Amino acid sequence: MNILSEKFLSSLFKIYLTVVLILMVIKTNGRIKLADTIWGFRGDHFVHSTIFIPYMILIGLIYRNEPLKMIITKKLPLAFLFAAICESIHLFLPYRTFSIFDFFANCIGLSIGLGLSLLLRKILN
Repeated sequence: MNILSEKFLSSLFKIYLTVVLILMVIKTNGRIKLADTIWGFRGDHFVHSTIFIPYMILIGLIYRNEPLKMIITKKLPLAFLFAAICESIHLFLPYRTFSIFDFFANCIGLSIGLGLSLLLRKILN
């Protein structure tokens, strides 16, 4: 099986989306302490950013033969919408807290993922 095949990557992307959604709704009962700061930033912001990096990497690999403009104008806005939905889910969960800063951290992760995706695109082509 070719790990760079569109079918495999699409399946991996669906699994990734499912895992992210589960992480956004899971109840931790305070067992995970991410309010501590790292270099002046809250630890949970690093987690949010890291969780969203693979989104754009996978999109970039799935659509590596498509024009870059299509990824930026069509796929990136959908990625930001997904990030907004993930954080907005917290408005409806009594055990989770909505934070605009978490949404910004999600978007930073998407941006880092886009940059890595562009790098992979150059390497693979």
